Amino acid sequence: MDVCEGCGLDRDAITADEVIPRVRAGLSGVLGALAPGSPDLARRPAPGVWSVLEYSAHIRDVLLNQREGIIVALGEDEPVKQRMYREQRVDLGMYALETAAEISKSIEVAGRLFTNTFAVLSPEHLARTAVYAGQPRTLRWVGTQAVHEVEHHLADVRAQL
Repeated sequence: MDVCEGCGLDRDAITADEVIPRVRAGLSGVLGALAPGSPDLARRPAPGVWSVLEYSAHIRDVLLNQREGIIVALGEDEPVKQRMYREQRVDLGMYALETAAEISKSIEVAGRLFTNTFAVLSPEHLARTAVYAGQPRTLRWVGTQAVHEVEHHLADVRAQL
């Protein structure tokens, strides 16, 4: 089983057909949290806990990274997926200058790019593998990981609102 210890999501229980609607639904929730009139979205609720803006930008970057990983896996046999360096993005302040409006627009673009890419994958494509965090993973799994990232961090965002 491939279950997240933090949120309980079981990636193995998600079908390929569920990936796009679940990513879209999760992104809708994130975009709602970034709507004008929201509280101070840049505030961290505690040391070491990302702000709503940081979680939202991370979700965007995950989708862009996952999309690129899919494309590489379609062009190469068992490529090694590049790390995102998520902590460095936050720790170096790479998200600090972005506004909620900017992050919202870029989430919409990233969501479309990811879902449009995932939508064209055939069953043969979904079975292709890439090495992800040291483990060979299918492209179907990469899709379920995108669902996990969106839903897991949407819960983080909602916990702060």
